[in-house]
Amino acid sequence: MKWFMTARRPGTQLTLAQDATPASIAPGVAMSEMEKNSKRPPTEFPASLLHRAESLARRGALSEASVLLRDAAEAWPGHDRVLRLQGIVSHQMGRFAEAAMAWSHLTRLFPQDASLHNNLGSALGASGDLSGAITAIRRACELAPEKPNYWYNLAKALASASHAREACTALMRLLELSPEDNEARLMLADCCKACGRLGQAEAELRTILHAEPASIEAWARLVGLKTATLTREDLAQLGQAHSHCPPDHPYRASLGFAYGAALEAAGRFEDAYRVIVDANRRKRTSVEWQADRISALADAQMRAFAGPVSEAEDPTLGREAILIFGMPRSGSTLVEQMLCAHPSVQAAGEVGDFSAVLTEESVRRGKPPAAWVSEASAQDWTRLGRSYLERMAGKHRGKPMFTDKELSKWQFVGIARSMLPGARFVYCERDPVETCWSCYKHEFERDQLYSYDLDELGRYWYDCTRTVGFWRDRFPDLIHAVVHEALLADPEREVRRLLAYCGLSFEPACLRFYEVERDVRTASAGQVRQPLMRQPGLAERYGPLFDPLRHALSAAQR
Repeated sequence: MKWFMTARRPGTQLTLAQDATPASIAPGVAMSEMEKNSKRPPTEFPASLLHRAESLARRGALSEASVLLRDAAEAWPGHDRVLRLQGIVSHQMGRFAEAAMAWSHLTRLFPQDASLHNNLGSALGASGDLSGAITAIRRACELAPEKPNYWYNLAKALASASHAREACTALMRLLELSPEDNEARLMLADCCKACGRLGQAEAELRTILHAEPASIEAWARLVGLKTATLTREDLAQLGQAHSHCPPDHPYRASLGFAYGAALEAAGRFEDAYRVIVDANRRKRTSVEWQADRISALADAQMRAFAGPVSEAEDPTLGREAILIFGMPRSGSTLVEQMLCAHPSVQAAGEVGDFSAVLTEESVRRGKPPAAWVSEASAQDWTRLGRSYLERMAGKHRGKPMFTDKELSKWQFVGIARSMLPGARFVYCERDPVETCWSCYKHEFERDQLYSYDLDELGRYWYDCTRTVGFWRDRFPDLIHAVVHEALLADPEREVRRLLAYCGLSFEPACLRFYEVERDVRTASAGQVRQPLMRQPGLAERYGPLFDPLRHALSAAQR
């Protein structure tokens, strides 16, 4: 995530903090109220030392500049100009906590300086303190409501904290000030999609496309809404943009994914298949993936849990957690949306707190998880389980239960059970051909690097399937499977079964999941805003074109 301070980015008044240009620290550039109103006599100002530090920072010698600034801070503690440059240099070095300390000190000295509050929010946001970032940047917006970059930062922080509606408000204010800022308009479309304003999202994207018919970012988002009806003219424009895009263009693959999805929606399956295969081929060259590593990890976990492993002392620890896992594009967002329609359940989304706890423990022990699970005592598992629950405490929002949709948790079900013996485990399952094709035709924002090659995708699917099978055999009745096709065929029956497994009473609202107001940031954000629709599988429509995928799935099981 980029946070903006006081150097301009092209076309807007926004400026990079962690990517700040040398101009942002040059003397006299973007002078703040702090600099204008400083009461310190010039004789107190460490001019030569500070100028050297500024010169070093402009040349990118941040470590050397930091040493000089440390010396200056010792000689002139609390000097505002020293603190300002310390904040910028620390932020550029990724030392966000140090940067925040400098900006926080300065905001106390100059409480009416909007730029200082903005920079404080930038540092807090980059350090992960979104609540603090929102508070600081709100103050910057109050003090200087005419600054688009402050509204941009506020929207970034709000969106990251899953406050998409408030982010929309900030972005609309920004666009009043800078109506040509298409980067902000793209973010507004994303936020509108996240909070269910799909019509507005489409309108914002079409505004961009009216001005920039070849905008890859806008086309990708418009097709990704899955609720926008593309006209023949749309498809023609998209096809023209695709055909004119240079083969070596960095976004050629992204445009291919968008065009392929549009062709599929139009029923042109042969053309769609050709374009999607080409997009994946191009995308695969830009990512690194080692299929053997995941297979080895799965094998190691199964070996580690072949024998007895202890678990947390309290068998009810984690009873508030509903852990959702499985392959992407298997219906997991739908399941989460149905669950959070229940008044007792809060959706936490795709959080990484479980992985964070597991990583921290592995680093502490100096060995991978499979190497220490047999050594962990009941007290260890209790400590780890409580650590996870403490991390998730703020995501409950006052409700008794929460969902955690970190899909790759299928690898660590045994560990999760030992940490959280009272948790519920929900596995989302779907026809493998439909699941893998849905992955293959989609360009993921991050992760899922296995999905751009059919053989690698098939191996990942098989590793997931065989590992979940092991957990089912090892821990009977632990995992509840929600089969996507069964859910579509009889939603009420499957929802009743799911709620009963989670210890929840049936709520008709769970069948009206599309009415839930919450941020959804997965590829299914548009789909879960609509009632269930049973549609024929794509495998029938593509016919023999899917044979390479079927072969990859079959080969993975040999």
